[in-house]
Amino acid sequence: MLAGHLLTIEGGDGSGKTDQVKLLAYRLPNLGRKFHIWDFPQYASGGFGARIAGRMLAGKYGPLMEIPTYLAALPFVFDRLSVRDEMSQFMREGGVAICNRFTDSNLGHGGAKCATVEEARLFIDEFEQFEYGEMRLPLPDISFYLATDAELSKELVLKKSGREYLGGAVMTDEAEMDLEHQTKTRAMYEYLCASRPRFARIECMTAPGQIDTREAIHERLWEELNRRFVVDGP
Repeated sequence: MLAGHLLTIEGGDGSGKTDQVKLLAYRLPNLGRKFHIWDFPQYASGGFGARIAGRMLAGKYGPLMEIPTYLAALPFVFDRLSVRDEMSQFMREGGVAICNRFTDSNLGHGGAKCATVEEARLFIDEFEQFEYGEMRLPLPDISFYLATDAELSKELVLKKSGREYLGGAVMTDEAEMDLEHQTKTRAMYEYLCASRPRFARIECMTAPGQIDTREAIHERLWEELNRRFVVDGP
């Protein structure tokens, strides 16, 4: 059963995470499931962690890729900590928590900033222990990774409307516009899929440069959810 579980949607920028969160949110109530969506970073809440993360992504503290990996990851931790107790209580009461990005985003993007594979894997191991262990953030029951092509995703990012944390006019932040970083981030997620059982890799491409429909991608995600948990209904 899904009651009391945490489902997260992960992937590179422009991979369609928000669409998949919405489709899950549409389907779960039909099965009588109580759910709540947490969208990270929580720019709309105005919390300290989200504010600092937004400024950093907008380049207000200097080039993002020049900020040390461990330091760059911390504002996102603070953002998640601000709702840790609320989220945990919701799940204890039987609710299904759905997150558009969560702790594993730090592992993917932070690992991509590391100079070597060895450094990246050390960062991942240490930050898992930090976030899930020391900070007691809940471990996802499933982290769905939306596998997309970095170049195509960059094109999709450019179609987004302006966002508040970027001043409303700029459509891409420093991480989104860096194709090398996006490519490395996807490599980190592939490593996590191969090494962490909580990950479920959801293929989103039908051919090089061609992404599948969001409905078809959702069906793959739903099938994996059914494989891991007994989910009643269609």
